[in-house]
Amino acid sequence: MTLAEIASASGIPARTIRFYIARGLLSGPVKGGRGAAYTAEHLASIERIKRLQSEGRTLSEIARMLGGEEESTTSPPSPWWQCAITDDVIVWAKADLSPWRVIYAFPLPRDAALLRFRIVGESFEVHSELKETAEAVKAYEQGIADGSLSALVRQYGDGVVNLTIGNIRPRERVTVYLELMAGIELHDDGFRFRSPFTLAPAYHSRSRAAVVADEGELELPADEFGDVLLPRFRKNASSLHEVGFDLSVLHQLPLDEIWSPSHSIRSKQSGTEQARVTLALESDVPNRDLILDVRFTESKIQVLAGPTGDGKRSFAAIVPSTVFGLQRHIPRRVVILLDRSGSMQGESIARAHKAIDACLATLAEEDSFTLLAFNDHVEALGSTLARATREQRACAHAFLEQVGARGGTELSAGIQQAANILAGEGDIFIITDGQVFGTETVFAQARETGIRVFCLGIGATSQDHFLSLLARTTKGIAVSSLPMKGWSSLLPECGFEIGEATTSPLLERLFKLREATASKDALIELAAMLEPDGGLPGKTYAIRVNRTIAAVFAFVAAGHTLTRGAFRAHVVRLVNFLRSLSISADSDVRLIQKAIQAASSGKAPAGPWLDVVHDVTQWERVGSALK
Repeated sequence: MTLAEIASASGIPARTIRFYIARGLLSGPVKGGRGAAYTAEHLASIERIKRLQSEGRTLSEIARMLGGEEESTTSPPSPWWQCAITDDVIVWAKADLSPWRVIYAFPLPRDAALLRFRIVGESFEVHSELKETAEAVKAYEQGIADGSLSALVRQYGDGVVNLTIGNIRPRERVTVYLELMAGIELHDDGFRFRSPFTLAPAYHSRSRAAVVADEGELELPADEFGDVLLPRFRKNASSLHEVGFDLSVLHQLPLDEIWSPSHSIRSKQSGTEQARVTLALESDVPNRDLILDVRFTESKIQVLAGPTGDGKRSFAAIVPSTVFGLQRHIPRRVVILLDRSGSMQGESIARAHKAIDACLATLAEEDSFTLLAFNDHVEALGSTLARATREQRACAHAFLEQVGARGGTELSAGIQQAANILAGEGDIFIITDGQVFGTETVFAQARETGIRVFCLGIGATSQDHFLSLLARTTKGIAVSSLPMKGWSSLLPECGFEIGEATTSPLLERLFKLREATASKDALIELAAMLEPDGGLPGKTYAIRVNRTIAAVFAFVAAGHTLTRGAFRAHVVRLVNFLRSLSISADSDVRLIQKAIQAASSGKAPAGPWLDVVHDVTQWERVGSALK
């Protein structure tokens, strides 16, 4: 029998069977590796363990019995009670307050390392030691056998960590402090900090899953992930434990804004070089990761310094890419890779379609692209890149219209086909929720292609850790963002600097996800209307000019300028179109100059500019007032 078969036959989860083997209650499989096999003797032993547990025997007592001691030679069983935390986690407690064992699973942030941890109780404090895995597990189990409070922190694949604490007495309070070192994503005018609060379910081709009463359980293959334990997954997160945060932001440059697309926050300036950021609510449930954006009023070099844990001092210098000058523009070669797996269904896939339309509007005719959609297989708009003409963008839109969400998430196949199309020259841009396990395989394949990969993680469960490392290992960047109440719109920062930079700081951000409004949805549609020359379409030259001016005012009125806002790349293209015009009429020249000035200053005249874009008959009334 395989592990899955013996688990099904015995009614005991596979991870519990592996735990029995680790504790010595059950012998290992007769054959190791992927073809691990179990016999009827294993099944009989599991049934005996179940019977002895139901009689109130401890695992230590059971281990002695299975080792050859007669059941009658042990002391009579004392009364126990049990509490089923999940199908896999059952807490047994003796009437005389027998100790508990607790396991907490959590993900590490991007570019993070767990340095150390300590446990504090009512009358004690213990600190961690770094050991090899086998030695650490042995020391932990010995501590448990000796009756001591013991803890083990172990990292598995994909950044998943299991924190196990044993021999906790009921009603005893212990606090665990973890010390991490994590990176941040630097931008020319600020940075983004991420910290995962949630461990979301993800796709793996060999995983086993079950759903009962709106709770899901996921089991990963032991030959790849070892004995990692994952929590039960719930659709309703209201009953989860509560979380909060209290952060200090050190800075030299004046702050422009501190905000979070994931949580409601409260910030307060403490002196001139430090700000404190806390959760606006007293607490929240961990159903989304924390994302914090910090923006400065200017882009300059900063040098930060401070004491380290060993009493020494260290410093960090932050140099914006603008110091090194601008890169020359070269035609872009881009393959857009869209995740169409089942986890993307609903609003996620619909908004992704709109975002791609808006993104394509930033491409000029000398740029080239194609689209790929992947789940269990890959579907392509074309087998080669095509020029970003009006006709090709229309074909892309029609292709997206028939792309629905279904199936698994075979990201590796999509990356390989995109790399084959690019043939070593260009960039891959992935739009996905990143819900995959076994990410080391994806990393290795992406590195082998030699192609830069840029990632946009969307949805409340995007795996920021995975996407960030995928982009970093290929010299790209990744952006993942979460809404405060379920994201309802994608606002692309379609500067789409892909192909224009050799270092990630120049690529400030590809996308930003914010809480949507009807007007922002209208801006996405407006962004998608740009023609390859940067202007808006129209039956006549005059109509094109008037609609383009109105579009500039519409974007500026919504906070998007030549240098700021999610749609700044669209504003740049609109302005470049206006600057390229040869117009002799003084009144028309003044209107164009006002539009260009508005794009620079961020101040637009009042007017129903979105309405004017869609109904040029209103231009005579609105436009004449500006002349």
